[in-house]
Amino acid sequence: MEWKVYFSRRAEKFFLSGAVSRADVLGLVHKTILKFKGKAINVDIGKLHGKWKGFYRIRDGEIRIIVAFDFKIFAIFVEVVDWHGSAY
Repeated sequence: MEWKVYFSRRAEKFFLSGAVSRADVLGLVHKTILKFKGKAINVDIGKLHGKWKGFYRIRDGEIRIIVAFDFKIFAIFVEVVDWHGSAY
């Protein structure tokens, strides 16, 4: 089954800054899916709590990606792509 990826307006706005490309984010999300499947992939992910309960954080250097996965319908919702100090 192929995953569908949806980006929030906030994520789309960050792409316009040119700091990170959509392809880079999609690559990290793909690595995260492989890690969930049990592959030995080096990607820094963490489950979030509080206001962001149900979301995961993907960390790549100074960039943070906050994303939700719906494993029932194979959908990925990228809510935030931002610098580490502004993402949360």
